[in-house]
Amino acid sequence: MWLKWPNDFYLDQEKVGGTITQKINNVLICGIGINLKNDYHGFRALKSDVSAERLLKLYLDALDKFPKWKHIFSEYQVEFERSRGFSVHIEEHKKSLSGAILCEDGSLILEGKRVFSLR
Repeated sequence: MWLKWPNDFYLDQEKVGGTITQKINNVLICGIGINLKNDYHGFRALKSDVSAERLLKLYLDALDKFPKWKHIFSEYQVEFERSRGFSVHIEEHKKSLSGAILCEDGSLILEGKRVFSLR
């Protein structure tokens, strides 16, 4: 499994989940979705028989041991190279990630413009 910039979980070339964040006033709300079962839209599920409850427990336990941003970013920097074969939609325009530059804060320089989010 790997992370496609900025928030999609991929297994090989198929999306199996993602994260979403939204800031409302001074509160940051974060969510995560993982496809545990195939669905009629064709979204692929993880090849695992783990229950949602077990996955949540493992996730919460991992948060207790959460690594520092520098460690996360160094691993993600390597994975970002896999994102170059994809495109994203920014301001209703399809943009290739082939020439994107990944910055240390997780944003991208894409066609000379800094991009933090796909919204």
